[in-house]
Amino acid sequence: MPLPEIGQPSPDFTLAQHDSGAQHHLVQMTQHSPSLIAFFKQSCATSRLTLPFIERLHLHYPALQVLGISQDNADDTTAFVQQTGLTFPVVRDGDWKVSTAYDLFTVPSVFLLDKGGTVRRVNMGWNKDQYTGLSDEIARVLDTSPVPLLSENDKVPVFKPG
Repeated sequence: MPLPEIGQPSPDFTLAQHDSGAQHHLVQMTQHSPSLIAFFKQSCATSRLTLPFIERLHLHYPALQVLGISQDNADDTTAFVQQTGLTFPVVRDGDWKVSTAYDLFTVPSVFLLDKGGTVRRVNMGWNKDQYTGLSDEIARVLDTSPVPLLSENDKVPVFKPG
């Protein structure tokens, strides 16, 4: 299956949370509110750069459901979550079945889904303008005012491939 594009339904999945084993079913998530799913790998420097900004989105937009999807083993996932201070749920795709269903070729890969599971935006790797645009799109989907994602104090590159 090709990478889901804007306007297409996102492939459904159920994955277990890394620390509790709680099941997260995408269809159930998107029935209630827009959702953001972020695929990552702890060994990827671009994932390490990006995930703190996904955490900011989670904190800035409490009506948005955020789910991290780790491609790592349990120990590496737990260490990454602790090191980065992520507070949103993180599940594991250790066998890469979900990553394969999404036809991912890079991490981080971030998908904004509307209520109902249709893809509204796709961000691959890191691009400051794309993440500013993601924050603005989240605000539109939630019908709220946009919150600045980046500050002048953030020392991040303009672009970094995954």
